[in-house]
Amino acid sequence: MRIMRSTNPVFRGIKGNEVFSTSNSATYGGITSKTFLLFLIAVTTGYFTASNVEFVLSNSWIMLVSMIAAFVCVMISSINPRAAKIFAPLYAAFEGMLLGTIILFISTLSTVSTAYEGIVLNAVLITLSIFLVMLLLYSTGAVRVGPMFRRVMMGALFGLILFTFSTFIIGIFSPGFREMIYGNMQLMLLVSLISAALASLFILIDLDNCTKLVQASAPKEYEWVASLGLMVTIIWLFLEILRILIIFASRRD
Repeated sequence: MRIMRSTNPVFRGIKGNEVFSTSNSATYGGITSKTFLLFLIAVTTGYFTASNVEFVLSNSWIMLVSMIAAFVCVMISSINPRAAKIFAPLYAAFEGMLLGTIILFISTLSTVSTAYEGIVLNAVLITLSIFLVMLLLYSTGAVRVGPMFRRVMMGALFGLILFTFSTFIIGIFSPGFREMIYGNMQLMLLVSLISAALASLFILIDLDNCTKLVQASAPKEYEWVASLGLMVTIIWLFLEILRILIIFASRRD
């Protein structure tokens, strides 16, 4: 089957005149199984990271290194989709280390205050619930992902990134400004709510990317790209939900 040119990052590595055999093309089952595998890797590495309390607490570089490594894996997979079969599992492993470190710190807080107990489990359940709702909305056609929807979402994401980056840079040179922004819990809660809403809606785009990938009969290795994209968005959503719950917990503390 011949695939058309698209701005979709899933297809960027595929030439417009390339012809694929439908006998070895991407399937929904393949994308689903690879997504489960990536999350299994993340959960496994996260569990072992959170279990090694002394090692993590004595090596504060783990969070920064795992964050940078995960970002590099995503960038390489976006530039060269055929490399995603290697870098998608690596991303899952590094992201698991990052999440394991965050969960460990939250567990430490829960020993000091009961307000933080159960936060991680609640974040997981809320994230899963939102994903299932988005999946239902997309599969039933209640929400359609068209070009306008994508443009609006990309504009909103760019605005959020610009706000985050600019406040970070200004905060470096102006400690007072940094305290005013990051010390304002109401503002941080609003930013997290907006980010969580964006992440939820981007799940629809990821699901549509998966659909377009299968319909185009793209090579089977591109299943890794779709799975990686879906995982990145779900983890983004999880982290925002986690931050929202932490803000509420700090108010009760």
